[in-house]
Amino acid sequence: MPHLSVLIPTFQRPAKVAACVASLRAQVLEGLEVEIIVGLDGPDPRSRDAIERAWPNSAPHRASPAGATLTVMELPKQGYMGVRRDILARATGQVMVSLNDDVELCPGFLAAHARRHLAAPGPAIVVGDSPWKVHSGDTLFDRMVRETSLIFFYDQMYARAATLGPDHDWGYRFCYGLNFSAPLDLVREVGGFADHADTYGYDDIELAFRLARAFETPVLFEPKAAALHDHRYTPRDVIRREYNLGRAAWKFAKTSREFALDLFGRDIASEGELAYSREFVSRERKSAMGLAPEFVLLGETPSGLVAPSGMAAPLGLLGSSGLHSPPGQLAPAGTSSPTSGAAGIVRALAQQFMLLKRWLWRRGLLDESEGQPTREVLIEG
Repeated sequence: MPHLSVLIPTFQRPAKVAACVASLRAQVLEGLEVEIIVGLDGPDPRSRDAIERAWPNSAPHRASPAGATLTVMELPKQGYMGVRRDILARATGQVMVSLNDDVELCPGFLAAHARRHLAAPGPAIVVGDSPWKVHSGDTLFDRMVRETSLIFFYDQMYARAATLGPDHDWGYRFCYGLNFSAPLDLVREVGGFADHADTYGYDDIELAFRLARAFETPVLFEPKAAALHDHRYTPRDVIRREYNLGRAAWKFAKTSREFALDLFGRDIASEGELAYSREFVSRERKSAMGLAPEFVLLGETPSGLVAPSGMAAPLGLLGSSGLHSPPGQLAPAGTSSPTSGAAGIVRALAQQFMLLKRWLWRRGLLDESEGQPTREVLIEG
């Protein structure tokens, strides 16, 4: 079994990172050699204390009962991309496992990543399953996040995985930094993670793009490598996210042009594209602002307003393990098509707000291209 290096950037989310670390400590390693490196994005005593409580031991490199080691590094404040680069430099394993600090690993997670690499015919990127945690007071917006491609494309993977099979190459767009693994030496050979200070987005898929170009690494979906994602987005969070993605897109278009051309299908940094963005932002501003209040209202609308979805359950939470999705989250696999019934209504709602998303993204792209500071207010009201 390969030696795993688990990399986790974090900052000022002590409860989240403690839950993540505790779930790592509970893993049964099945003969695996595992090192875990947590990178603090600047001074963060509360997170350090929470990690120490979740993984108690006074040694500098704390070991779990199963033999995994944990190292906590305090780094200069730089944003999560730089933290990932710095902790990658300290890794000594054969396979890198990238996690966010807000995931809680299901039993067998690390072993599933390791076994999938052993079974692959060549070097590969392995993406695990990351179903969203369902919180009390579930809203229609929560369902939109879970059941559509608003944030990730897991809904597409759930719908097609059984038909396409375990060896299907999903492509670099399906590589998510919160739960993926790749051969560590190849990650280093292509230059590691991008480093755009205080920037959000595209770094995971851009790395997957470089790996695919250099080594033809497929992106394989391993549902048994399941980690519950405890991140509750609000509509205003997504509004901010889309704007930030627009800003990040400009940076990657300037520093990773081949990737940006492939991802967006055009040169978004060209003067013609910027002129189009200026026209779009001006022309569609009224329509986008008109959609914003309805979008925000979804975060206050009970999820039960639309009957429970027939979308297939996250594959990693079903089967012989005895795990299951929380009540009301997702129906059992195979009960109905993910595009039918109530799920279709939720998807239609998501499509209704595409103009708002595009407007925010282009606003961010323009602001970054012009060197403008980040806008504090993005929507009216």
